[in-house]
Amino acid sequence: MTEKQDLSQARTDYALERTHMAATRTYFALLRTGIAIAGGGTLIITILGEGWPDWLVGLLAGVFIVVGFTIMIAGLQRYIFIAKKLAGEDEFRIISPKLLVLLTAVLQITTVAVLVLFLFGTDT
Repeated sequence: MTEKQDLSQARTDYALERTHMAATRTYFALLRTGIAIAGGGTLIITILGEGWPDWLVGLLAGVFIVVGFTIMIAGLQRYIFIAKKLAGEDEFRIISPKLLVLLTAVLQITTVAVLVLFLFGTDT
């Protein structure tokens, strides 16, 4: 291999690495955003308080949760799409999409558990 080919291959490898890092950063940014929006449902309940009908407060909180989870899933799908494209490259390691699916599901379940505890928790 010539020196020019070696340089070309190194640049390609760096470009693949940057693409992977960008996809990972985007996934985690969307994950954070989704959790924040889903948690915003609790804020709605706190702000509206006692003066509004329960069905309205529940509906608004539910919308925040659904939108937040949808953003989380969209970020995960985008990461998996990019990861599959990069997976064919020699010796290029990506974060396992299966691991991220598991972590996303755990975060969503935990977020719901925290919101349920907040909504139905009792004052002691």
